Amino acid sequence: MSTKAETESGAESPVESGYGNSSSLKVRGAIILVPRPSDDSRDPLNWGQAKKYIVLSILTLAAFTGHTLALANQLGLIAQANLYHKSLTEISYTISTAVAGIAVGPIFVIPLTHIFGRCSVLFWSCIGCIAFSIWSALMTEPDQYIKFTISRLFVGIFSATPMIVGPQLLVDTFFLHERGRVFNTFFVISSLGTVVGPTLGGFIVAHVPWPWQFWWTIILQGVVIGLVFFFIEETGFTRKDGRVYPSQPSTFIPNRIATFFPGTAVAHVGGFKEAFHSAIAQFLIGISPVTVLGGLYLVSMCGWFVSLNTLLAVFLQNSVEEGGYGFTPQQTAAFTFTLWIGMLAAQVWGYFINDRVPLLMSKRASGAWKPEYRLHALWIPSLVLMPTGLALFGSGLQYHLHYMVLAAGAFLVTTSSNIAVPVMLNYLVECFMSHPIEVNCISTIYRLGLGLGIPFFINAWVAQVGVGWVFGMMAFFSLASFVPIVVLMMYGHSLRGGGGARATQLCRGRKSFKAERGNTTPSNKSSQQQASRFPAVTMRAKRSKKYRKLMHQYEMTFGFHEPYQVLVDSNFLRAVHQFKMDLIPALERTLQGKVKPLLSKCSLAAIMAAQPINPRTNNPFRPYHLPAPTVLPLRHCSHNADNTPIDEVECLLSLLCPNTDTMRNKEHYTLATAEPIALAHDELDSPDAKKRKRAQSAMAERTQKASALRSGARAVPGVPIIYVKRSVMVLEPLSVSSDRVRMGVEKSKFKSGVEAALDIVSGLKRKREDEDDDEDEDGEKQHAPKNRGLKKAKAPNPLSMRKPKSRAKQKPEEQGETRKSKPKENEDAGNADAADGDAASTVKQKRKRRHKSAKNDADGAEASIPHGDVDMD
Repeated sequence: MSTKAETESGAESPVESGYGNSSSLKVRGAIILVPRPSDDSRDPLNWGQAKKYIVLSILTLAAFTGHTLALANQLGLIAQANLYHKSLTEISYTISTAVAGIAVGPIFVIPLTHIFGRCSVLFWSCIGCIAFSIWSALMTEPDQYIKFTISRLFVGIFSATPMIVGPQLLVDTFFLHERGRVFNTFFVISSLGTVVGPTLGGFIVAHVPWPWQFWWTIILQGVVIGLVFFFIEETGFTRKDGRVYPSQPSTFIPNRIATFFPGTAVAHVGGFKEAFHSAIAQFLIGISPVTVLGGLYLVSMCGWFVSLNTLLAVFLQNSVEEGGYGFTPQQTAAFTFTLWIGMLAAQVWGYFINDRVPLLMSKRASGAWKPEYRLHALWIPSLVLMPTGLALFGSGLQYHLHYMVLAAGAFLVTTSSNIAVPVMLNYLVECFMSHPIEVNCISTIYRLGLGLGIPFFINAWVAQVGVGWVFGMMAFFSLASFVPIVVLMMYGHSLRGGGGARATQLCRGRKSFKAERGNTTPSNKSSQQQASRFPAVTMRAKRSKKYRKLMHQYEMTFGFHEPYQVLVDSNFLRAVHQFKMDLIPALERTLQGKVKPLLSKCSLAAIMAAQPINPRTNNPFRPYHLPAPTVLPLRHCSHNADNTPIDEVECLLSLLCPNTDTMRNKEHYTLATAEPIALAHDELDSPDAKKRKRAQSAMAERTQKASALRSGARAVPGVPIIYVKRSVMVLEPLSVSSDRVRMGVEKSKFKSGVEAALDIVSGLKRKREDEDDDEDEDGEKQHAPKNRGLKKAKAPNPLSMRKPKSRAKQKPEEQGETRKSKPKENEDAGNADAADGDAASTVKQKRKRRHKSAKNDADGAEASIPHGDVDMD
């Protein structure tokens, strides 16, 4: 697998945890090792495979034994019911109590790992588990039911520790490409203890007293304690994630004492302060969107299996009249071999599928790795196996079919549940790489919470809808529970960049808490450090507005349009990968529009030339920073007859400016580049002076070429340039040549506008001259069609002008007589004289309105008199 570190601005990826350094990769065959191992032989990643699998076997056996101890009396319910004078359902409460201890116990036990160390807590939890199991075996009196139940609670609390601590030790020991099979082996075989313990207990209780259900598990637990003491070592190693582990003693006895008595000498411990932060981390991780969606899936897939496993003895051992099958404990134990076979089938499925499916998805994505690829192995078990198994089991109970129908349903339910759990837990652990213990604590609550509560309300549920519909509803609920998985497949990356990022940052201590609360200081150093580690998804509004205006200038001046074609070079791709950016979203945020990134053939040749050779294929490895062809298509460039690649800088400049005479960006390309980054095979820190000097000269040459590329692009007018600077994608302002062209275009627009205005004014003058010449012989004008142009200046509105004042006031009677005495034909002449008189006088007369009395005396005569101004003279 060619692993590519992806932008994980939310929950952590392996690279974000400080393990994967893209500048110094280590390869095993065709596989890039993630996390990157150190050169120290004491590094657990450098242990031999035999030692690694010994650790895996012991941890798996410890988790297996813990489950066996917790559920050892599951098929001995009849004997205990007769002893304590309780019903089978009441005796099943002791099983639920142990399951409750498994679910909530790690919440209180795991913070102790930050005080005493992981190996020490594992060792002493095994001792506590064996002590309380002895207490359970000694509760043989009829009045000791309560004490027996309390002992089962503490057995559940301590037996869950290997299930929680084990994944942390395995993550420190195995590489990313090995974890799928390792986690599947660990979880399936450890879950096998939930059926092996009851099965063997059923055979034991049929022939010997029921306390022997516990004594044989106590003996097995003693073997586990010895194996842990002799072979388990602290797997923590000082890396670049900030945790420093003390060096371990080399001799056996001092090493064992330092590891287990009490364990602080070899473990990274933070005292009660870090234990408190671990408890807070469990809560924050539990409410993050990724964990909630995955937890809803686990509630269904594990809850139905746990409830079926817990109540199986009740269903089978009830009498036929009560709807059961009347099985004896030995017959019930024989029936549980079906669950064994289901778990073995899940182990085979996980061995061949759990790693191959995500690796195939990664290969299709050109080596890019996302934790969500693991979820694609859940389609068949979630949508086919689990609903079918629940339907068969419910139908068998409803219609009292042959017990083999129940066996087939139990087989499918067991198989699907044990396929789903390792995949989901592996996904959650990869989402929160620095907190695998806390992730397992929370996932245990999700897994066992529903199964813990079902025995307390199953009877009421069956009485309400019938046993057939109880399991039928479970089948429908299991189908609905796959919806959160589809959401994670589609939007898991974004969700991990939201709530997952906040949960992960808040889990890291007091400084991260301050950084999350906001700018507490002017410098805000914590926020700056966080921004450098997790690039911001959005840019500031001021910069966004600036880039939008800049691209508008390119559109108006040089004819750019969406989607913008972006030519990327090899340095830009390395920088985008190093700073964990998404290629297309980052470009779209910078250019404020849709983009179409392109990679030239010569740039691709330069990228492949810098890659190491795969000894198996004799071809270069697929670059970890090269996106898939669907994301970054190839731009074919032909520079010569045989299509051989040329220098990358010359290729890009020829695409930006095909003709050096015209100096024009004909295809409207945008250039995306960056400063060169040290490659994996560079030896800048080599102790050999010659190698170091050679690497420095090569680095200087690449830097010079990058500078030449940007200088050449600036010389071409109309070339937007994007470059990456300290995890920020920057759009350069207009270059000198581009700004010169823009100013010329603006001046030409202004000049053309002035000339157009002058043409309009001159046209209006010619129009008035032509109108004077268009009168015919009769003195009438020949009106030409109007040309729309500038509006003429009009005379003032006479109604809005100040009215002239009259020199003398006239009585209404005189005004009426004057109107009557004036003949109609002399009215125009009188008005003309009055106008001349008013013009000659310095004080103008004010127009008077007619009075009502004058109107009444007129006797209707005014109907024949036209309204107008009255001559006051």
